[in-house]
Amino acid sequence: MHKRDFNGRVVLVTGAASGIGRLLCLRFARAGARIAALDIDEEGMRSLKREIEAGGGGVFTCRCDISDNQQCRQSVELVIGNCGGIDLLINNAGLSHRSLFDQTRVEVLEKILRINLLGAVYCTSAAIESLIKRRGMIVGISSVAGFAPLLGRTGYSAAKHGLAGFLKTLRTELKPRGVKVLLVYPTHVQTGAGKNALGGDGMPATREWHPAGRVLTAEQAADRIYDAAGKEKRTLLLGGNARLVYLINMFLPRLYERLMVRANRHLLEDDAGWP
Repeated sequence: MHKRDFNGRVVLVTGAASGIGRLLCLRFARAGARIAALDIDEEGMRSLKREIEAGGGGVFTCRCDISDNQQCRQSVELVIGNCGGIDLLINNAGLSHRSLFDQTRVEVLEKILRINLLGAVYCTSAAIESLIKRRGMIVGISSVAGFAPLLGRTGYSAAKHGLAGFLKTLRTELKPRGVKVLLVYPTHVQTGAGKNALGGDGMPATREWHPAGRVLTAEQAADRIYDAAGKEKRTLLLGGNARLVYLINMFLPRLYERLMVRANRHLLEDDAGWP
């Protein structure tokens, strides 16, 4: 049974134009929420706005480069000004890479960290006063790379570990003020994120990502995140083998590393020095 009703509430989603972000906007809109959508993809947001409004929902969109603190603060202020406040902040925006650390430009790693970690910090900082005032909720879309190693994704894994640590600690600070925090750890979800991953030179990665095991659709993922938020869960392991990954990594870390490398090495076999 849900503890939290989102009907009439303001839900701010970053990375809202595509993938899980878009489906989260649509799912919360169906529940009666007013959607505030942030993304750098203006055409994607126009399409999202049309779809939500065609279904009778309310939506406010704002172009925002999530890696820029000033843009995040200005965008959140616009949301609060137009919508009256924020009841739920979903830090969803993300970008990955597929490249060995010694074959990756540091600028690429910085970009990954800014989008996946600092973007969430920027938006949360800008929204925190409103969230406390309205006893709201924060959702962070991390990854299994937020608690386990992932070959060829040092920057992404560092960012997602950082996001988890940030929100776990923030949860303890906000508990007396009535603000809830949900951390989501997806594994294989059809989002298109794999196609957008960068290579070590900052250009699109050339090798395709082929997930092992059952893959959730973005719509299925959005439904489960919505349900977990409504139940005010603290953690959601999302995807066909997310729980298995968690358990093996926790209790048999060396076995997990062998299995993980075997499943991912095809992505990096062309990189210099990789056998």
